Amino acid sequence: MFPDLRWWHLLLALLLTPVLIVGWFWLAQPTFRFRLAMEIEVDGKVHTGSSIIQVSYLAGGPYERRWHTHVRGVAPIVDLGRHGTVVVLFNYRDTPYSKRLTAVGRPITPTGSGLPRLIGDLPIAVYSKLPEALTYSLPKNEIRVADFPALAWLPAGGDWKTAISILPEEMPTEIHDSARVIRMTIEPAYWSWVATEMSPAPEWLVTMRQDHKTPRAALSDQFSFHPLMIESGYRR
Repeated sequence: MFPDLRWWHLLLALLLTPVLIVGWFWLAQPTFRFRLAMEIEVDGKVHTGSSIIQVSYLAGGPYERRWHTHVRGVAPIVDLGRHGTVVVLFNYRDTPYSKRLTAVGRPITPTGSGLPRLIGDLPIAVYSKLPEALTYSLPKNEIRVADFPALAWLPAGGDWKTAISILPEEMPTEIHDSARVIRMTIEPAYWSWVATEMSPAPEWLVTMRQDHKTPRAALSDQFSFHPLMIESGYRR
């Protein structure tokens, strides 16, 4: 009259096993959550932007990198008022960093030393620890300019297609002669909430999301600029 429960147990086990394996796989990865903040001064006024970012590390990265990074969160955005907006990017692609870094006096080596780092690499660079050794007892720390991740600048009144990649040393010439980075800091943030989309979003980001939903989304004239460089929760 009643089905043999042993078969149901077997079926349930078959269904749950992949889920448990995937769950174990993600939980076993070293994960670090932190607050990233940036302060920029322009016209004598300090403007600040910060956000909570979580990075998971998976061994076996490409080239000289020893791990892949999986980033969750919203990148810090610094509103400079009439001088536009500076965005700290999760990643960068097709940007002419090598020549420009050389122009501002930063060394370039065959292994990529001196290049702007990915946001996911910041805890490793700042604290000089491997992913599995990152703990939440680490102190708040200032990030040296050589380890800054990629930055983008959007002039005031422009849409996302007017954005350009920018180095901290270029701010006085590109943004305003009074513009300068005061500091970028990192601090562990174990209990903080990680948002994956900016809400409310600035108008340029709303337009950017809409434009990238089309089959042939136009790119910025200067470099490839995509919502996933800003919001980990963006889905086309």
